Amino acid sequence: MSTRPQTLLLALLALLILAPPNAAAQAVEEEEDPRLVRMLGAGWAFLESRSLRKAEEAFSEALQLPAGKGKGEVYYALAALWWEKRNALASYNWLKEGLTVREQESWHWDGGVDGGWDRRIDGRVRYIERNFTVVKLDLEGGKLLPPLADPPPADPLLASFVDQLPTIVQEGSEANAQNLFLLLPNGVYWVGDGERVLNSGELEAHKAETWELAPERGAPKKRYEEHVASIESARDQKEEMQRRREQARQTALKAKERRPARAPDAEPTPAPTAAADGTQRPIVHRVVTADRLTEVSEDISARWAVGTFYVNYVITCPDRYSTHELDFPDLGFLVRFENGGDVKVRGAERLNERLEGDWIVGEVGNPNYVQMWFDGKKLRLSVNAVELKPVVVVRNGDPEAPIGRWVLRLSDPRSEIQHLRIEPLVHTAARR
Repeated sequence: MSTRPQTLLLALLALLILAPPNAAAQAVEEEEDPRLVRMLGAGWAFLESRSLRKAEEAFSEALQLPAGKGKGEVYYALAALWWEKRNALASYNWLKEGLTVREQESWHWDGGVDGGWDRRIDGRVRYIERNFTVVKLDLEGGKLLPPLADPPPADPLLASFVDQLPTIVQEGSEANAQNLFLLLPNGVYWVGDGERVLNSGELEAHKAETWELAPERGAPKKRYEEHVASIESARDQKEEMQRRREQARQTALKAKERRPARAPDAEPTPAPTAAADGTQRPIVHRVVTADRLTEVSEDISARWAVGTFYVNYVITCPDRYSTHELDFPDLGFLVRFENGGDVKVRGAERLNERLEGDWIVGEVGNPNYVQMWFDGKKLRLSVNAVELKPVVVVRNGDPEAPIGRWVLRLSDPRSEIQHLRIEPLVHTAARR
């Protein structure tokens, strides 16, 4: 009897010795290094307040700690910092370094709760690989004209990278750099005296195509200014056409409201939701302000006739307390963005995600880009190219059943939802 405790102790020790390293680590799991927690917290706070130099210092110090070298959050944080600077190549390199460490040091890798940081790293890598191509800019020759996207990307996030090109080229020239490697959004660019198509998806810098930039003087400068004027004119015409279409639709809706009520047994007039072939037409609202929320919500509810959707829009958030929601009361789920980047989905399952520095607050000219995919059961979100985990929002979902009511909410009258587009899920699936 007296030897029984010793026998049990020896058996437990044998189990720990024979267990795989990760299981042994779980059995003797230590608390997280408080220095790492402090550095990451400070870095995210600096990034949110746009103190990029201090954020870089904090994240770099976190990487130097022993526990930081195998932590997915550290690599994603450094990538997010360069993403905020609109340097896609530096961001991509940090993401790829994190993937290399994850593959080589899998036992010591910390991908976050439920793999949250792994999911963000993989999602951002996929976004870059789908939308960017590497290019080498030749900066010799003094003051140069930057590449000019024609047309600019429709995705506001990709457009923000193009908008930074004049600053990047100017800073490179002032630093006397001979070459500059960049990841640019795929598309057509005016470079020098001709068009260059960028769509190969090549991301290796040593395989980059070289672009020779034209000097900012004489005939090249004049032609460049003509291209800029032409692009701006085309954009203005497109926006004016959209404004007229929206105005005509609003006039038609008001005229319909003034018509006398028909008899109860009369045939109802179908809502203008479907094309001639019976498919659901996309719905577009260029600007949704706080005073138009009820009108837009009722319009979408009346015109959306199918049980799935793809939604994309951009939104400005003047401060961290700006909240907005997309609510689907007939299906019993909603999506809420609050507290400067907290994403909450409430349905059959719940999602709570903190976007940290990936959510932009206070800059009206630099909004957040949101995408949603709903297949009748699961909802998937992408916010500023951060792809979040799919969530079951309707337990017994039926893709054939109608969505019902849509309710849009804004807590701050200064916020705006812009370029709101809703289209059938099948269309986006074909493009991906």
